[in-house]
Amino acid sequence: MTTTLSPTTANLIVFLSDRITHGDSEIFVMNADGTEVRQLAEEHVDGSGPKWSPDGKLIAFVGPGRPVVDPEIFVMNADGTEMRQLTDNDSGDFSPAWSPDGKHIAFTRGDGDYEVFVMNVDGTEVHQLTDNALLDWNDELAWSPDGKHIAFTSSRDGDREIFVMNPDGTEIRQLTDNDGVDYFSAWSPDGKHIAFISSSDGDREIFVMNFDGTEVRQLTDYDSGDDSARWPPDDPAWSPDGRHIAFTSGVHLGVEIFVMNADGTEVRQLTAYDSGDDSGDDGPTWAPKEPAWSPDGRHIAFTSGEHPGEEIFVMNADGTDAYSTGQEGWAPSWGG
Repeated sequence: MTTTLSPTTANLIVFLSDRITHGDSEIFVMNADGTEVRQLAEEHVDGSGPKWSPDGKLIAFVGPGRPVVDPEIFVMNADGTEMRQLTDNDSGDFSPAWSPDGKHIAFTRGDGDYEVFVMNVDGTEVHQLTDNALLDWNDELAWSPDGKHIAFTSSRDGDREIFVMNPDGTEIRQLTDNDGVDYFSAWSPDGKHIAFISSSDGDREIFVMNFDGTEVRQLTDYDSGDDSARWPPDDPAWSPDGRHIAFTSGVHLGVEIFVMNADGTEVRQLTAYDSGDDSGDDGPTWAPKEPAWSPDGRHIAFTSGEHPGEEIFVMNADGTDAYSTGQEGWAPSWGG
């Protein structure tokens, strides 16, 4: 292994693991080489994983509320100290999403009919942004990089579509309008484009559009009838410089991680867990997924393995020097 990472905040990875309870998710943090693992919180009840604040000083997550055990939003320091419960609601709060300036947290609230809310980082001034009888999905909130818009997914027109609104809930605009489902909004770092997943052509594909919904382009071309591509594209993740998008897709016997240019050209397979090559024991062992770029764009963390027993891996952005951190877990996220 030739990859070296200095122990800075930007080279910390927070992740989920059930290594202690073997059932409940706990929050851990480690250096990117797998050293200095520390448990930060005992319980986490949101599958999307803990979220770093933009400055890397705080972590937001969903945990069981106190005294009533409902999902609530918490914030703690990056070292796990000063944990604070921000919300207290009987129906449950989910999916915290930091504003780019770190002053606000958007989240969803509900127990089936979810709505979008926003609050200050200390839990004060909670405001409801959406009010719709149909479902505003509880796991897909994304602030624009300039903090002027929030993208979300809603079924208010009959199927899942992507919408944007101002941070105060005004000027809600529908960006997609397809017979299939559209979801998983991911803003480009410059805020000019949104990558998303759509089944508008029958198969699930990755698309990109301008931030106002114009100029929709299909980036991937998955063939559900091709035995060499058994799982459609998923998990699109922009590189920090906005030039590339990492994603997962099926090939041969399972899922692999790929990267492509932001316009969909030059698709390259980065992982090859099932290729039968003699790459040693450091490479991924089963179905790589959840690619997460390091802040400098030089590395990608990901998960590989079957539950229980997933491990966090790190590789160079070109797929070389993949290694296991030696830590069981999933949902890796780099510090800011």
